Amino acid sequence: VYNKTNGNILLGPALIDTIWNGFSGNCASGNGGDPEAVYDKAAQRWVVSQLNDAYNAWCMAVSTSSDATGSYYRYQFNFGSNLPDYPKLGVWPDAYYWSSNTFQGGSNFIGAQVCAFDRALLLTGGAANAQCFQQSASVASLLPSDLDGNTAPPSGEPNFFVELLSTTSLGLFKFHVDFSNPANSTFTGP
Repeated sequence: VYNKTNGNILLGPALIDTIWNGFSGNCASGNGGDPEAVYDKAAQRWVVSQLNDAYNAWCMAVSTSSDATGSYYRYQFNFGSNLPDYPKLGVWPDAYYWSSNTFQGGSNFIGAQVCAFDRALLLTGGAANAQCFQQSASVASLLPSDLDGNTAPPSGEPNFFVELLSTTSLGLFKFHVDFSNPANSTFTGP
């Protein structure tokens, strides 16, 4: 982590799994790869993630302040015997949206999976709440939209995911999540 003003090192270099030191579960036991760090501008928080070293869970940490060198709320999302490969994360006002390519038993591709993680709870260190949709093997490598600017989308706007359908076209998907009534959540497209 560098100081933006003068370029001095504030922290590191360090292995990414040090964020999970002292955390229960195997997120604290090693680096599984595919790390990501995104900044939630609206909440002024860092969201850091990676696969666990058993390749069957996704580790996520949300900073408790805008200080990347400070403390984090830490989470582990388990996927049984499945490998959530190529994970991608997007920030949206109602959730952190995520996608991965699911490999059953670590080797048999069964399609992309998308999840919405309850942003409001994660920002306060609350219990992890996720809603996920597994896609068929014909859907792969979905990328969630990410809010980078200061202007929020209209209230209720779904998160958008894109997929490369061919060399000349993209597939557009919409994820609407309702954490109060999960039966109202939908993932549609392309």
